[in-house]
Amino acid sequence: MRYKVQANIIPDDSDGLVHIKPLTGWVDADSHLEAAALFKLDNPEVNCTVWVVDEDYQMGTYPIDHVELRADFIVGTRWFEEKQNS
Repeated sequence: MRYKVQANIIPDDSDGLVHIKPLTGWVDADSHLEAAALFKLDNPEVNCTVWVVDEDYQMGTYPIDHVELRADFIVGTRWFEEKQNS
């Protein structure tokens, strides 16, 4: 499914005024969170909440920590380990 994703870049070197730079784009993904993570992988400078809406106007918002965690799973830097019974 196609998702419209929007996120912002908030600069770290603020001079007292916050100059937010918005980024938007379309992403093909299987879920809202996956769309947010794929967008973050394409735009690593994104550093705050990510908004996602699908073509049926269902919307989701995700904290950047959750988006980065999902991105880690997508690229393989994290994985689930099954617990073994002792």
